[in-house]
Amino acid sequence: MAKKNMTIGKQITIGFSALLLIFLIVAVVTPRDINQIIKNASQIIHSHSLDTKLAEIEIEHLDWVTKLDSYLTDPAVTTLSIETDDHKCAFGKWLYGSGRQQAERFEPGLAPLFSRIEIAHAALHKTAIAIADAGADAAGKQRAMKIFRTQTIPALHNVQSLLHEIRDKAKNNVISDKVMLKAAGSTRTTLISLIVIAILLGVAIAVFISRRITLVLKGLAGEMNESAYSLSTSSGEISSSSQTLADGASQQAAAVEEISASMEEISAMTKRDAENSAQSNSLMRQTNEVINEAEQAMKNVISSMEKIDSASNETQKIIKTIDEIAFQTNLLALNAAVEAARAGEAGAGFAVVAEEVRSLAMRSAEAAKNTASLIAATVEHVKTGSKLVQDTNEYFVKANESATKIGTLLEENSSSANEQAQAIEQANVGLTEIDNVTQRNAASSEEEAAAAMELNNQVDAMRQIVARLSALVGSEVQSLDAHGTSKTIKTVDKPLVRPAVSPQSRVKALPVSKPAAASHESKNTAKAASPNDIIPMDDDDDFEDF
Repeated sequence: MAKKNMTIGKQITIGFSALLLIFLIVAVVTPRDINQIIKNASQIIHSHSLDTKLAEIEIEHLDWVTKLDSYLTDPAVTTLSIETDDHKCAFGKWLYGSGRQQAERFEPGLAPLFSRIEIAHAALHKTAIAIADAGADAAGKQRAMKIFRTQTIPALHNVQSLLHEIRDKAKNNVISDKVMLKAAGSTRTTLISLIVIAILLGVAIAVFISRRITLVLKGLAGEMNESAYSLSTSSGEISSSSQTLADGASQQAAAVEEISASMEEISAMTKRDAENSAQSNSLMRQTNEVINEAEQAMKNVISSMEKIDSASNETQKIIKTIDEIAFQTNLLALNAAVEAARAGEAGAGFAVVAEEVRSLAMRSAEAAKNTASLIAATVEHVKTGSKLVQDTNEYFVKANESATKIGTLLEENSSSANEQAQAIEQANVGLTEIDNVTQRNAASSEEEAAAAMELNNQVDAMRQIVARLSALVGSEVQSLDAHGTSKTIKTVDKPLVRPAVSPQSRVKALPVSKPAAASHESKNTAKAASPNDIIPMDDDDDFEDF
């Protein structure tokens, strides 16, 4: 009983939650086991690589000792061709390089053994240095052989022993291939089991939910099909019941035509305004050009006035120079007169000449003063005129700026007027379309009201079906009664019977038809009513859990 009362949403949620739980377990277990397998494989690979490397090192040092023995025992070998530096041989480079660091990173327990083998390896190479330093004579050979037997061979055995110990410790700390294969097999078995369980559970849940939904919805689908059939039959009768709407649509069409005519007049006036704005903009551009030319002319006048001022200043300097020359000439004339007076009768003629020169110098000085006064007055007038010209030029600049701003505003007004004209043209097109649609609506609205009573009965039946479907998903349907109050529609668990409507009631529900021509024309353009118009769903939240 509890399972029957459980909503479909809850059943689906429980089923998919179980599936997600299985997949979550797979997602957690699989990466963990795979990572462990990868880690074990990496350790085995590194262990094999380390074992091979240490075996190569042992062979190299055996060969190294063999060469050292040949140097001591073979008379043909006169030079010791081996590496005596324990840091430069192949093992030394590995021991003091990244190879040892990598080995200690994988197996930290090898660090003490590597420290011990450093000492043994260095001692082995020191014996080679001692043998090389023993000398090539017979006594040196004897000392070298003694070092070889008593030091080199034991040092070699010590290095070999430590190498074997390192190899054994590395092998003992790594799992075997069988253990790794067993872990991989266990992981594979676990993964396959979980996947099979998830598939079986998913199939079972899918079959259960699909069968339950199918059984419940089949009955509802049949009843809704009958109601939909009745609604489709009634919708054909609605197309002949909207004559009243047709009258209103005709009035609306007339109003739209009047608005369209007014919009055309506004469009014509807007076009004229745009043309006037364009002409005003052109005139302002011409005015701006004239002001620019006048401004340039005023700049030229200012330049000429500045040149005149400069020339007047130069002339003043020249007049000042003439005045100074006249002053000096006057002094010279006075000196000449004094000298002529001292000379007596012999200098009488020279005194007359000096007097004349003095007179001319005074006249020149007087003329220079008068000329300087006139030039100063002229310079003052030039400065005044230059100031006036500069002020005038500033006014021209301000006028040019104002004209430019006015031109910009006129351009914006012209552009705005053009855009308004285009918008009005588009509005006219839209009004024409609205007029056409209104005409079509007026024609089709004569056929949409005949079966309202039967349609109301069918709507009630459909609401009962919707109420049952809402109860299935765990919600309630809210409806409005005749007084406008909200009430809950209760589910009826018996088959719904479509109310019968007699032909007489259908005839009574139909309005009085217009003439046949109008009715025939409107039927050809009738539109089918949408389900939302037939059945208004007051509360769409009833299906959000479905």
